[in-house]
Amino acid sequence: IPAYYCKECGNMQVSESEITKCNKCGSKNIEQDDETLDTWFSSALWPFSTLGWPEQTEDFKYFYPTDTLVTGYDIIFFWVSRMIFQSLEFTGQRPFEHVLIHGLIRDEQGRKMSKSLGNGIAPQDIVKEYGADILRLWVLSSDFKSDVSISKGILKQISEVYRKIRNTARYILGNTCDYDPENPVTYEDLQEIDKWALTRLNKLIKDCTKNYENYDFHMVYRDINQFCVVDM
Repeated sequence: IPAYYCKECGNMQVSESEITKCNKCGSKNIEQDDETLDTWFSSALWPFSTLGWPEQTEDFKYFYPTDTLVTGYDIIFFWVSRMIFQSLEFTGQRPFEHVLIHGLIRDEQGRKMSKSLGNGIAPQDIVKEYGADILRLWVLSSDFKSDVSISKGILKQISEVYRKIRNTARYILGNTCDYDPENPVTYEDLQEIDKWALTRLNKLIKDCTKNYENYDFHMVYRDINQFCVVDM
């Protein structure tokens, strides 16, 4: 903490640069406070300090308060609660409208991924080996409300699902490339199997929209997989 105490008269000074002389009695017998601020104290300033506060910058006016904070359950007290009370204190507004709380990522042995264990998997390594879409699909497939696991075996399974969804999309695009939206086929002229497929598609759109709004992304993944692999 950048607070300096004079050991002669007890005067306290706060400065961004080092103080070597008391501004009250002139003594050089100065001692800096040996305590440190909790790292979460400064992290709690993140919602508004990154946008130029206390200046009323254009970024601050546009982005603050934000809509959704995404965070793990292990730092609700350390970070989320502190962001809320510091934002209310300094800006008079709550920092976000929603808080999306997710579980932790664990390795194939069930251990929390951490720097100390050295068991983390770098996203860029996954992208390099499997592609960015596989990483995105793994995130989408995970029920984030509880702890989730990741391993090469899981990513391989996700790759298989991705291949089937991609093939379904390629098949549909290949068979509709000459479709003219200006001259659609009337519903009455559709075959029964086409009407059934449209019914399933409409249900898929309705279910996915609902699940997206409820942050149930893994249900979106499940429904799309069901539609592409089983229904189609």
